[in-house]
Amino acid sequence: MLAIVLAFALGVTLGLLAPLQSRKATPALEPGINTGVVVPALVVNVYGEDGSLIYTYTKVGDLPTKNFLKWLMHTWWHSTASIQINNGTWTAEDGSTGNPNSGVTHGAIFATVAGVNYISLKVALGNGTTSPTIDDYALENKLVEAPVTWYAFDANSTHMWIEVKATYTATSPINITEIGLLGIMTDAIGTSDVWLLLFRDVVPQISLGVDQTLEVRYYVYVRYG
Repeated sequence: MLAIVLAFALGVTLGLLAPLQSRKATPALEPGINTGVVVPALVVNVYGEDGSLIYTYTKVGDLPTKNFLKWLMHTWWHSTASIQINNGTWTAEDGSTGNPNSGVTHGAIFATVAGVNYISLKVALGNGTTSPTIDDYALENKLVEAPVTWYAFDANSTHMWIEVKATYTATSPINITEIGLLGIMTDAIGTSDVWLLLFRDVVPQISLGVDQTLEVRYYVYVRYG
């Protein structure tokens, strides 16, 4: 699933350490490889009140934000003065900037989304139309949110993937043109939780009537070199 299908995917948690920020940052070395073995993708399905499939949209080669890799990187370390973190600052959905106190296991940080508790990933739906960039940190105009409550991993002889899914059932008519996947992280020294935008997609307008359901799946595919 590291080739994203407009089905929003992926969850992990971040962490940074205040004492590490005082140390001189060393630029990361850019690897001399570009084989395109990691492919994000998004898949969107719309279902009628009777459960019948009405519409499908798929986008392969999705654009991750800078926050996506920073969020992933911050799950790999723990708070200790012997570890140096370079260029780890994020911009959260609320516009604040910061770093986590230390790396934490996915699911250790969670929130309540749309009445569902223990959520570490969520999908945001909006009506913005500006093209996505790697610097995006929030939807252009968020309307509603849906919790990610379904995760899957699989692999075969050529590739492996992760998939996550969220569903939203409309309570009133709504037009959707942008979708985002966000992950939660504890900011600074653990005093507050913030949401980080991992992917943002602009899609052809999807119009939902009352009781129609939108299913969003994010995939990340990894093909073996």
